Amino acid sequence: PEQLLCAAVLEDAVKMLLAPETRHTRGQQRLDLVWVLSPESSYTFDFLNICDALDLDPDWIRAGVLKKRRAA
Repeated sequence: PEQLLCAAVLEDAVKMLLAPETRHTRGQQRLDLVWVLSPESSYTFDFLNICDALDLDPDWIRAGVLKKRRAA
């Protein structure tokens, strides 16, 4: 169950970051980008901890998100 929650949090952030920017999504996209790029890992649902819980490489995810955002 914990991994499903972590996956849902990560999926929601990535979907928001890759969605077309609108007046309604701009603020949330900024928050999600700060979260993805943050080096913090002191809270359970920090990006790095979620990646660790899901056995994912955070740098790989960051690179993919940034590449897709630049292309959009």
